[in-house]
Amino acid sequence: MAGPPPMPDWMPPMPTQVVSDGATQQNLSISISNASMQIIGYVQDGAGNAIADAEAFAYQPMGTGMGAHAKTDTNGKFTLKVAAAGTYSVGVFKPGLPGAPDRTVKVAANTGASDDNSTADITVDGSLITASNKFIFKIQKPDYTISGKVTNGTNPVSYAPVWAYQPNGMGHAETMTDASGNYILYVGNGTWIVQANIPGYGDSQAQTVVVDGASMTQNIAPDSSVTYYDISGTVTINDAAQTYMPIRAVEYDSNGNYLGNEYNGQTDASGNYSISVPGSASGKYYRVDIWTPDFGEVELTTDGVADNPANVEVTTADKTGQNITITSGNLNTVTLTFTNGTSSQSAIIDIDGVSGTPPKPTGFHKTINLAALDSSSNVLLPDGDYMFQMNVPGLGGFVPDGGNPVTISGAVAATFTLPDSSTELFTITGTVDDGTNPIEGAWVWMGNPTTGVHIGTSTDGSGNYSITVKAGTYKMGVEMPGYAPQQPTDITVSADASGQDYSLAAASQFITGRIYADANSNSSYDSGEEVANGWVWVEETTTKQIAGAPTDIDGTFSIGVVDGTYILRGTAEGYSDTKFASPITVSGSGSSGNNINLTVDANWSSKLKSKPVTPASGGTLDDSSSSGTGVKVIAPPNALGSETSTGTMKTNEVSSVSKTSSAEPLGGKGKEITAQDNSGQAITNLNDDIEVELNYYKEDITEAGVTDMSKLKLLTNSYWDTSVGDWVPISTTKKAYTKASASDTEWTTQTDFDAFVDNLDSNPDAYSDYKITLQSTTSHLTIFGATTPSDLTAPSAPTGLSQAAGNGTSIALDWADNSEADLMEYEIYRSTSSGVTAVDANQVNTSQVAVSNFTDSTTTAWTSYYYTVTAVDDAANESGVATEIQVCSNSAVSNGTVAADCSITCNEGYTQSGNSCVAQGGGGVGSSAPASTTGQAVATPSQGGTVSKTNSDGSSAKVVLPAEAVSENATITVAPKTQVSITVSRPVPVGKSVVGNYVYQFTAVSGTTAVNTFSKAVTITLKYTNAQ
Repeated sequence: MAGPPPMPDWMPPMPTQVVSDGATQQNLSISISNASMQIIGYVQDGAGNAIADAEAFAYQPMGTGMGAHAKTDTNGKFTLKVAAAGTYSVGVFKPGLPGAPDRTVKVAANTGASDDNSTADITVDGSLITASNKFIFKIQKPDYTISGKVTNGTNPVSYAPVWAYQPNGMGHAETMTDASGNYILYVGNGTWIVQANIPGYGDSQAQTVVVDGASMTQNIAPDSSVTYYDISGTVTINDAAQTYMPIRAVEYDSNGNYLGNEYNGQTDASGNYSISVPGSASGKYYRVDIWTPDFGEVELTTDGVADNPANVEVTTADKTGQNITITSGNLNTVTLTFTNGTSSQSAIIDIDGVSGTPPKPTGFHKTINLAALDSSSNVLLPDGDYMFQMNVPGLGGFVPDGGNPVTISGAVAATFTLPDSSTELFTITGTVDDGTNPIEGAWVWMGNPTTGVHIGTSTDGSGNYSITVKAGTYKMGVEMPGYAPQQPTDITVSADASGQDYSLAAASQFITGRIYADANSNSSYDSGEEVANGWVWVEETTTKQIAGAPTDIDGTFSIGVVDGTYILRGTAEGYSDTKFASPITVSGSGSSGNNINLTVDANWSSKLKSKPVTPASGGTLDDSSSSGTGVKVIAPPNALGSETSTGTMKTNEVSSVSKTSSAEPLGGKGKEITAQDNSGQAITNLNDDIEVELNYYKEDITEAGVTDMSKLKLLTNSYWDTSVGDWVPISTTKKAYTKASASDTEWTTQTDFDAFVDNLDSNPDAYSDYKITLQSTTSHLTIFGATTPSDLTAPSAPTGLSQAAGNGTSIALDWADNSEADLMEYEIYRSTSSGVTAVDANQVNTSQVAVSNFTDSTTTAWTSYYYTVTAVDDAANESGVATEIQVCSNSAVSNGTVAADCSITCNEGYTQSGNSCVAQGGGGVGSSAPASTTGQAVATPSQGGTVSKTNSDGSSAKVVLPAEAVSENATITVAPKTQVSITVSRPVPVGKSVVGNYVYQFTAVSGTTAVNTFSKAVTITLKYTNAQ
């Protein structure tokens, strides 16, 4: 691996697609920009040592040009050359080492400032880069390595992806083998799972490597106990052999579940292919399909496995004649037309094959990108039934006028009707500046949490923007790294509107701190507990302004804000979204030392998939199983570049993401998709669009905490753009697949996505399982996620908070139900003084409380407490506090009443003795023993109990159980009975008589078992009137 050539002094332009008829001459002009502006930086480890041969790159996700790249020298220095001023995402990595978050870099014309850069002024995090303030990336370099060689069992395998991860999800590292098959991964102490993807054999067996104070060696080879067999055939579509195209076989089990194993091959000059896969005597099931630019994803002509997505079974012999054949006579011209379509509108159209009733997916899939909708477009499809889904940015999803599915047999038309741009669409325009000068590259967005519309655009060189939307009510805002966050505004659109201007103030106050994992449980940060490469963000409590920032390898962060009160949160891979202990108030100056002790996410598991791909040929990365990342990527030939040497594509799930003022990712997770060429150079901006599919299963939606299922209608794919600090929505089609029972081996395609969501809203368990598929195309690689417009509206504060019971060691609370559809839980807070606030230090519930009552079992007897409650929705918005109540942990006392401050008022004829009311002139049992005058009470082992009953004539009976009289709580009862009812069955002895009008029945019951004997003597006292 000799490495990439030096970065030229010009910026390669984005590729232009040209369609040729093979006869007409076409002229194409290509403009090359002079790359004269430099971004100079350094890459170091945590100790400040230079890291040589690290890759550095800069790109603009929404800009032009292919981006810049460079390698660090022996001093760790890199120089990136760009052609134009603007805001760039800049990143660095070195194969085998953990990654580092991309940084936002503003490139401006050189002003002659003494900044050690004569080509441009470079600003990072609002600070000008100078000789004394260098642009430095820190990469965590662990102390140990796992290294070895990857072979196919005999020979070394060059340029194979290798990765390692910790089962608890706290770390991962990736690299490629060199020309000799050698690899090296930098890791820390712990247990690591190491794998490689070996061409022709798929993913290797997972190897467990324990690192404990020393580097380890682990060679990787295919499992020698597995026998491989060949699936072979020919691919011919439209009477033409499909040559030099990647083809794959993916493995399913007998129940139709994708197992995440993918085996690859390539057609030759005649369209022939051969794929090696494991076989077994009991049979293994594979789905063979191929993707071509003209015809999409097509499977085998014959289906060898009934009622299963797989189409070929492999036992202990090769499978020949597994052909994919579609003749020209079976291809129909389908004309796509767009009523009210305009030249300024673009769209993505997904076409998926279905068959049967209810419809089952056939596996055929084709995505079409249309740059304009003012004219029709044609597509060739075989006979069959198809689902058509179209998405237009800012307008949402559309289906053909006749609905889905559409039956294709001969030439047909599919017509989509869009809103009339002259009467139903309106344009909002304005300018963004800093109070004096226009701001280029600011992200202006509009969103509607009810309809799911989420659209945005970047300002041009004059700070101008323009957004076209349908009539309606929207949230609107602007984001720009280096500037203080803006409060989202409400705007009602019913006509074109200009002058929607924004002025941003450069961030001059900062909230700083560190995220850490409290290894020694002392509730404070200690050296070595920092968590690297996390994400933190703040939300202003009144204006709902949101701003965020990545953490460095030492866990430190800095977020620019304006005056206000903020809720601070942090997260990192393997950790839950964790709220800082208390709100932070900023007034005139920043706030420092705000360290967040992250909470481990017990449900987190590392999800990562990597595979080799040849850029010139393209390929598919499929990790769409329920146990994987849920991602599927299809890269057309040359989309990743024109290199004929093997590179890699990788996807992994990340939690170092957050919601912004405009959008929030589902479940607080993103899907990072990256690619590297043969030399290890990052591939960011692409030569052609690739397809990105994100899949979410029922268990994912449950884990995400979605309670208002109607929000699923609002999902759209977005990518994280570091250069604007926000989620940028991309055209997305939505599909749903369901299984009615656990025994179903194939998915059923839902023809109406909204109706599917309505069913879930009525009954979250309407289906045994379901899968939501979000399909998009993209021109660059970064972190993607399924997002919804940010819900910034908190639930109402709970009402009717009251004490239901209190026995000293526990207090039962109750309150009225909240009515919000997206309500997720309640939080309970307690203090021993008035003015209890909703901060972590006061929270008493340690798990989710989904109902409107709670028992606090951590109280002390005869102690007064103050309680309040808040409501939280599934977007983590927390309400204001309920009206505070004061209660005593003991809510009742025999022969008296207990006030909220635990003061006791005894009934007439009784006086207070400790925490009891005793008859005047008498004594009592233990000061806190349970007591009752109703004839029934609960006696406890530790305190005993007292029960008494006074009759209307003044006579009474009293039973006292001392402590330890019973071994378990028991209900004791004393009940007066008339003499007649008793003496009939129990005659009075001769010569005796019963005093008074009553006899008494004394019982004790523990659970359902009668207690007839006691460990301590029980005192029974009977009182009579003088007359008696």
